[in-house]
Amino acid sequence: MAVSQSRTLWTVIIAAAPLAWVLYTKAVYNASTTVSFTLDNTDTQNDLNSDVLPAEVQQDRDAWIVVRERIVSKPFQTTSTRQTKGEEKSRLSGLLDTYLRTTMRLFTYTPQAWLMRRLMTDPEARRTFETGYLSSCDFAVGDRVCGVYVVTSRSAPRQEEDEEGRETVVLVLAPPQGWTGPVVKGRLIAVLEEEEQKEEDMEGGNGVRTIRAVNETVLWRRREGEAPVFLEGAVGRWLHAFMVQWMVIRGVQTVKREIEMW
Repeated sequence: MAVSQSRTLWTVIIAAAPLAWVLYTKAVYNASTTVSFTLDNTDTQNDLNSDVLPAEVQQDRDAWIVVRERIVSKPFQTTSTRQTKGEEKSRLSGLLDTYLRTTMRLFTYTPQAWLMRRLMTDPEARRTFETGYLSSCDFAVGDRVCGVYVVTSRSAPRQEEDEEGRETVVLVLAPPQGWTGPVVKGRLIAVLEEEEQKEEDMEGGNGVRTIRAVNETVLWRRREGEAPVFLEGAVGRWLHAFMVQWMVIRGVQTVKREIEMW
């Protein structure tokens, strides 16, 4: 009897351990990032411009369901990222390249990326999952990364006289030729924002310049005749946020290391 109870206890512990790890990790991620989500809320999505939402969606919002996930890192300290004489672009632009290279490489290790790659027949598109390709990508307009994402816009480098900086890359979901999976309409937006942090916002931050990373996923579908996207369900939403929080945190860590080398 005692042996049977002991085995039952160990079975419960072994079964519960992965769940406990996931919940603990999620709590750690929540301490370093904030997650917000809106579903079909026009009032909170008015800042989505034509780089994100196409004209057909903006002009007839009643016909579309728009889902938006926004994950923001805590601000971290930096030195000036202004473009200096002789530099081709601002340091903030370079940091955004570093951030995107890191997060996209991490994405290739996820089950989602593995499945996406198997749904492609185009060898050139499959090559955009490779570490060497992503590590050298400049994320210029027209660049394809991880198979289905294509850069559609990138903010201009910050000018020397600007007080604050914001570098943005927008990627469209655009499956390549030969794609055999479902087609989802959407955009990914990656942003690094630099600002002067107020003392009350950050301990010891009086007059200190900080950067925060912002990662947004915006998906849309027709209200009638199209199946719900994965972010509309509670489980899909939770799993996607968990994955993106992991990538954002690791991306920020890489950016911090680069800043330390300046």
